[in-house]
Amino acid sequence: MSARCFLFAAAGSVASAENVQTVIRRAPPGKISKNAELEQPKSSHHLPSARWNRIAPLNFPGAHKAMATYTAEIIWSRSGQKFTDNRYSRRHVLRFDGGIEVSGSSSPHVVPLPYSAADAVDPEEAFVASLSSCHMLWFLSIAVKHGFVVDNYQDTAEGVMARNEEGKLVMTVVTLRPEVRFSGERKPAMAELEELHRLAHDECFIANSVKTEVRCEPRLAVS
Repeated sequence: MSARCFLFAAAGSVASAENVQTVIRRAPPGKISKNAELEQPKSSHHLPSARWNRIAPLNFPGAHKAMATYTAEIIWSRSGQKFTDNRYSRRHVLRFDGGIEVSGSSSPHVVPLPYSAADAVDPEEAFVASLSSCHMLWFLSIAVKHGFVVDNYQDTAEGVMARNEEGKLVMTVVTLRPEVRFSGERKPAMAELEELHRLAHDECFIANSVKTEVRCEPRLAVS
């Protein structure tokens, strides 16, 4: 099935693809109760209602207190390199809780080889992966609550670096291309799949933390 691209945007923005407008609408401060339900979309493509508590909104007492703290260790060593000639290796180690270590580096698009490491994860890739991973985890959670069975989820996400209005290089757009395979008697239609992705984006912690425009080109995997 061919992909249909839509944008996740703030209320009031227009997102168009194949003459489809899919706009994320966020309730203004003070309009969401602590036990707010998922708002049903105003269309003929409703998913069955599902009562479940959302993450508490930021207008309740104590909302700005930390829910959790996340840590990462970034370790680089000169290891005898000259350094002052700017020809040092950018390879380093990313260490996370639980002890897992990942090889990190600058992007070869930013710092040329061999001073970057093509086989390591650069910050730009990690940013794209973070958005994609968070979106997927929320998608799976929401799919469960609506009675769907997901067998496989695969996203080939892509981020575009460009200059913004201030002339700064930023990640302007990240496009998610998730292909999802469902099983069981009940499977979502394309409109329902798009709604699941809209709901996942609306809850994604990482997407809610960045200015980057997030696009989605969802696909239903053919069994």
